[in-house]
Amino acid sequence: MGIRKFIFAFCSMVSTTLLAFESAEHMVIGDQVVLQFPDGLPHAALRLESGLELTYGDIVSLGGDYFAIEDQPISQGNTEEERRYRFLNTFKTLSESVSAPNMALQLVASFRKTLEQIKEGEQQGKSASEVYAEVGGSILGDCNVITGGGSAISPLFPLGLSTLQLLSAANWDHFVPHALAAYQAGHQVAIDQAIKAGKSESVEALERAYAMNAFACHYLSDAFSAGHMRTPRKELSEQINGAVFAAL
Repeated sequence: MGIRKFIFAFCSMVSTTLLAFESAEHMVIGDQVVLQFPDGLPHAALRLESGLELTYGDIVSLGGDYFAIEDQPISQGNTEEERRYRFLNTFKTLSESVSAPNMALQLVASFRKTLEQIKEGEQQGKSASEVYAEVGGSILGDCNVITGGGSAISPLFPLGLSTLQLLSAANWDHFVPHALAAYQAGHQVAIDQAIKAGKSESVEALERAYAMNAFACHYLSDAFSAGHMRTPRKELSEQINGAVFAAL
């Protein structure tokens, strides 16, 4: 990998260990959404073409951070049409890729383990932030290994091997105002899919629309993370001499 990506990966690992909007938080937010289906019954999971069955919150937590296209941020499309096209291709890395199920299920299990650790900590009188301070490094290490990184020496090194690290090099879509552009593109794609589902009266097509919207909601929920609201992520990388300082 190039030196610039190497440095971005390193800085991402350092900064995420210190403070981050965690995947489990995305999951909790997403799973509060109540989905409506024609049969009036609750559906525990959304079925994807890849064979995955995930909750709305599962998909919110996986979108963008772990499933995306390197160097193709959705928000950087030159037109609204191109941004929608980029979103659809990004969504397909989760919904259609043959390699997606194994990694996705391992990640979801890791996120749910985090929620259990928080629950146990709260029973001991600790706050969620205190639990994160204790286990944050191990969470990051687990996710790095699941996405193809780590070694016998450390779950975080060598750098630049995992999908998690590689996608962090150009992750403008997770920071305001780019996060809103990415969400809006995905939300419109989901609306278009929902219209098709209504015309065909297909539950599978409706599930796809919900899954698309959940994926888009990763960027929406990121837009309300304090660090993502106040950090000019893309502009720093463009204007500061020295990738190390720009990434930090």
